[in-house]
Amino acid sequence: MKKHTRMPGRCALALAIGLALSAPAAYGAGLGRITVQSALGQPLRAEVEVTAVSREEAASLAVKLASAAAFRQANLDYNPALAGLRVSLGQRTDTGYVVRLSSPNPVSEPYLDLLLELTSSSGRVLREYTILLDPPALRTAPEVVAPAAGRSTAAAAPSAGRTPPRRWPRCPAG
Repeated sequence: MKKHTRMPGRCALALAIGLALSAPAAYGAGLGRITVQSALGQPLRAEVEVTAVSREEAASLAVKLASAAAFRQANLDYNPALAGLRVSLGQRTDTGYVVRLSSPNPVSEPYLDLLLELTSSSGRVLREYTILLDPPALRTAPEVVAPAAGRSTAAAAPSAGRTPPRRWPRCPAG
């Protein structure tokens, strides 16, 4: 008959791993996806979701455009169109927050690199966004082509020599 020996090192390791996996993770507030509501040649209007805000840190939330030094450190060009950018924090629901971005002047650049800084009692988060601005003509509903007289009205397809307008992709959320 084999005698079982105690292995205190293994028991302690198993207990430590179990406690680490069962303990809730301490995550702080973060910046989520951006939604651009304006087009090229218009004043910038956009919103950024604020994620994972606890009740304790809600009162200490602050957001701003990162400094020019932070842009340099992130290897981003600080676009002069960002100089007058207004950044404000708003509450969408009881627990949801949003960062509202607006500029007083029209933006003539087709894309902008943006670096936002969110601070709270749990720390500081820097998040980079690239905003792509579509020309206003591309933001409208697609053109409806009427069928020619004497043809079937089952499907009106665009003419073969005509190419549809290019749609610029949106930035991924994460």
